[in-house]
Amino acid sequence: MMYLKRTLTPLAACVLAASAGIAAAAEPEIVASDIWLRKVIYNPYFNPLAEDQSLIVANPDSPSGIFLKNVSHNPEYASAKAKMNAATIYVPAQKADGTALNDRDPADPSLCLVGDLVADADGTADDNVCQVQPIVVSYEEEVEPYGVSDVFLAVSLDDGATYKRYNLSKTGDRSSFSTEDGETKYGDSRKPVQQVKGNFIAVSWTDKFCSTGRPAYAECTLDANGDPIVDADDKCIAPVYPDLYGVAGSQGSIDYDADPEYQDLGLGEVPYSCVWASRATMNKLGYMDPKGAPVVQLYKSERLTSGSRDALQIFMGGGGGAGFAMAWQEDPDGLRLGSAAGPGDGGSGATTNNQTDVWYSWVGWGQKFSAIDTADVPSGDPQDTNEDGTPRVRALYPFSVPVRITDNAACNEDNYLSPGRPWCAYDFDQDAEGKADYCDHFVTVDDKNVCVASDGRLLNGDTGASRPNLFLQPYTDAAGNTAGAWAILAYEETKGLGEFVPDYCDGQIADADQEACEFFALFQGKDVYYHSFDFKKPETIAAGLRVNGPYRDPDGHSYWLDDTVALPYTPAQSLANLYPADSRYVTENARRIRFMLQGAGMVPTTASTGRTPLLALWKQGIEGKGGPSDIMLARMSAPLGSLPADDGYNPKLNPYAASNFTCTAYDGVNDPATCLAGRVTNMSAVTVEGTDEDTEGGVPKVTEWSWSLSNLLDESYANPYDNAIAHRGQIRGGFVVMGYSWTPNWAAARNANDVYNFYVRRSFDGGQTWTTDPRAKVLTQHCQRVGDIQGEGAELECTDYAAGVPEPPRNVSLLKNTKYTVAEPRVVSPPGTIKACVDRRGAAAPCLREDKLAPNVVFISYGTAVNADENVNTDLSDDEDEPIGRPADLFYARSTNYGTTFEYSAYGVLPEDGYEPVDHSDPEVIWDWTALAKDSGGVFSQQGEAQLRSTPAGNYFYACWLEEDEAGDAAE
Repeated sequence: MMYLKRTLTPLAACVLAASAGIAAAAEPEIVASDIWLRKVIYNPYFNPLAEDQSLIVANPDSPSGIFLKNVSHNPEYASAKAKMNAATIYVPAQKADGTALNDRDPADPSLCLVGDLVADADGTADDNVCQVQPIVVSYEEEVEPYGVSDVFLAVSLDDGATYKRYNLSKTGDRSSFSTEDGETKYGDSRKPVQQVKGNFIAVSWTDKFCSTGRPAYAECTLDANGDPIVDADDKCIAPVYPDLYGVAGSQGSIDYDADPEYQDLGLGEVPYSCVWASRATMNKLGYMDPKGAPVVQLYKSERLTSGSRDALQIFMGGGGGAGFAMAWQEDPDGLRLGSAAGPGDGGSGATTNNQTDVWYSWVGWGQKFSAIDTADVPSGDPQDTNEDGTPRVRALYPFSVPVRITDNAACNEDNYLSPGRPWCAYDFDQDAEGKADYCDHFVTVDDKNVCVASDGRLLNGDTGASRPNLFLQPYTDAAGNTAGAWAILAYEETKGLGEFVPDYCDGQIADADQEACEFFALFQGKDVYYHSFDFKKPETIAAGLRVNGPYRDPDGHSYWLDDTVALPYTPAQSLANLYPADSRYVTENARRIRFMLQGAGMVPTTASTGRTPLLALWKQGIEGKGGPSDIMLARMSAPLGSLPADDGYNPKLNPYAASNFTCTAYDGVNDPATCLAGRVTNMSAVTVEGTDEDTEGGVPKVTEWSWSLSNLLDESYANPYDNAIAHRGQIRGGFVVMGYSWTPNWAAARNANDVYNFYVRRSFDGGQTWTTDPRAKVLTQHCQRVGDIQGEGAELECTDYAAGVPEPPRNVSLLKNTKYTVAEPRVVSPPGTIKACVDRRGAAAPCLREDKLAPNVVFISYGTAVNADENVNTDLSDDEDEPIGRPADLFYARSTNYGTTFEYSAYGVLPEDGYEPVDHSDPEVIWDWTALAKDSGGVFSQQGEAQLRSTPAGNYFYACWLEEDEAGDAAE
């Protein structure tokens, strides 16, 4: 049976049918869908001037010379959302069927045909066998008989050639919910996330099946007879893990047919999703283990939440030697579809109801992760066994009971003591007064008695948080041993000020009173917030630090939203109802916060390099979703004593603390946490130098632009024509490389008359300045297509920049026409040095040369998508960071000199010209990208969702992507 439900989801089908000019029948039919993996090996002896050489080593086992493997290998069922990691351990090589791989090169027995000979740090007998680093891939895939998805794990122990696959969730044929009409709804596992640290694997996902799974909050203390201690109603009296934040409850649902906004979509009643997690351990001895322990031991999946709120957008962090943690959002009123868009029967989660909170859970390292509950008795649940009949075990220590990080849930006199809200009335710090931390006293707001927290925050439930990002960075004690990890968490949150926007503005800026509505647009949208804490001691019901700064008008004025300060325009209604403790500066719409960060041990300690452990990136503009925006950046500087290499290192000092964001001027009167200057840098701004006024629709089209240092301080509205999306970046030491997609003409790009290109920026002092490499031995060449902007026949105009000078944003994709646009750009740096082996003195050391970090290496990649008219069909995507057109091909390039030059497909010699050396002065040659995944054999494929993982030395990398083959030539 072929499902391929994602070819046209019920939601998308309705939207397509209703869209002018586009019919549902025009969507291509998908005949195959799989997750693919490619390995790209660079030739270490490559000489661009030598004949008969290639930069990329050909795979001798493939006619095409490309190492390409199908990971999911189930093309009749749609796969998606793959995550891939390469473990930092070595295990004996074997095929998926268990066949040992220890064959050597006949010409040199010291060389393995698969893997390498390494001396592991454990010093066991596997030192003389061929070993590999495991490749771990997780993904969702549709299953019989109902066409919903399960989450799968694929592990390769032979360099990606074969895969042992496991169904982690096994919920596609199980139900925990029936609608009021009696329709059975089945489990649907979506968007897995994973982390691989050492020999530990952790995976998490959301699911519509919210039964079994033994959640930690349901664990009850047993009496002397081994029975749960319960009351007369069978309710647990002494829980093992108290549920102080209201995780438990009954699975809820949302009836989209009852909402006028969605009732025409025919989605009906949809159950809420809950959060599940799975873990696995990899046996470092592999098939050589004398005890015969499993090479991969899978644990029974555990459920973390109840589905009483709708969970979405899980983000997982991992810290080697410390543990794992995850964050997600939960909407108490069900997932909102935003503009009636998104995957399956829901949206992306960017649009939330009030009281949507970010939640958090963690699990420790070592035995806290791997210990087995030996008292567990198999019950016949599908989670008890793997597909091959081998048993799964139960973890002795579960993930922690989730806690609320954000303070969006309402706490008032009506619900103060209600079930599910014990946090409202609880005295967490057990102070002498015995007061509840989060309901110190009540105040009356709009005829309701609302709780005020002990620090003065009003908990009135008028905001919602979404799309969290989470990372863990281990820290060491004074002796250099891992002692824990800092959690680094950020998200976007609604401002909760919509009630102050006049009705005639209706959320737009082009209505009756243009000037006033432009100002009131600032009352809407979102801000971005940041937290950092010891990962085992999370901040709860916390305000967080708002990272984006106040709006500044063209005269440099900011505006404090308070009932005692006059606003620049006469408000349509009084602001007197705004509680003073929640007053704030008026801000632009900020969202999509992401990080560039590095471990504290990699941070340079000198002030000249910035002492930069982290940089935050986000989108910002006055308008809402889809409107013009710029990419903003804020930098951190680690305080003295917080880095392991500092004199007087103090492990208790957090180099990632919110207070470490740079700032030159704080508000000393209204809010000391608000930075007025010196924090935010505009990374995508340019100055318009020329426009074409004679355009369809009357919107000027930018034809020329320039960049100078002053653009770094531009407000987002300084250039109303451009738009930047899809920001990414990496930091290694003082070297920062970031990228984003940018178009000079937001309006023209929306109707497919212009495109997004991929732009890259660099810093060599931790993000303090943005220049070419001060140590570069060659010039840095920037090129731009001139003439008909992005049109056929447009020529390249190139400029050379000397070493160490200010560097403009650099267009590295240089698309030749408007047929395709850039999608899903990536900036990937190699991981840190892997010390998985020992040296002659017994100290930890890299196993191979490729395990040592090459800080000069960086990879860039992007996909293309068919350029589509968003004005015709605006509801096909709920992700403003990606175009709505269907994916096309994927491309990549490597740099070995800090991004000064890149190695492209034509880098070297041209066989068709008799192996003549490439003319590197010809920009058309220099900017010819190498295809990572491209259509072949008459089959048109949609290739996207790329993931790249390289060795520390950058001498080879793995890439994983989703490939969907369309009917047409392939079916002929």
